[in-house]
Amino acid sequence: LKSLPKTLDETYTRILLSINKDYMYSARLLRIKEMVEVIAINTKESRFNPENRLLDSRDLLTICSSLVIVVLVMTKDNNRDSIEIIELRLAHFSIKEYLISNRI
Repeated sequence: LKSLPKTLDETYTRILLSINKDYMYSARLLRIKEMVEVIAINTKESRFNPENRLLDSRDLLTICSSLVIVVLVMTKDNNRDSIEIIELRLAHFSIKEYLISNRI
């Protein structure tokens, strides 16, 4: 219990420190399949490595622990057919507040 963070900010900081900082921003919501592809990029070499893909895309929920949730969304594909996609979203508004704050 002594090692547990005392505040939400400390909790979010601990989680973020365990995540590669190069993956922490997107201008729009990402689909879970897109994030699996992003993780396969070696940012030091600016190269895509398919061997770095997660075997199970839901492992993102473990990596990002309590920061994100997955949401099923109905949308249209290029042929205007309805399809179901899985998006990643911040799990709580306080996470967004923390990420855009000057407390980081």
